[in-house]
Amino acid sequence: MADIIITDEQLSSSAYTDTINVPIEKVDVAEWLFSLPVAGYQRCCPPDHISAGTTTIDNGKGRSINAEMIGQTLRVQHYVASEKNWRICGEQRIPRCLSSGR
Repeated sequence: MADIIITDEQLSSSAYTDTINVPIEKVDVAEWLFSLPVAGYQRCCPPDHISAGTTTIDNGKGRSINAEMIGQTLRVQHYVASEKNWRICGEQRIPRCLSSGR
């Protein structure tokens, strides 16, 4: 069976916003992202969010990894922090998609 490469389709697109009633000085985006427990990640979108974790790469930059199902595709995403402070956490994504064959 030959691989089928689709170039004109979008795998997914989503966005969500919410307002929290907390002073901005108490919000630390990078701390939240790099300390989110697996159970917290899973509660965000059950049952599709499977697991998440954090570590550092050789140069000491933070790295987050998550696994989730998007439709019939298992997506394992690696992010490396390119900018990390209390107000913003920019990350570079290195995605991997695995077809489940279902």
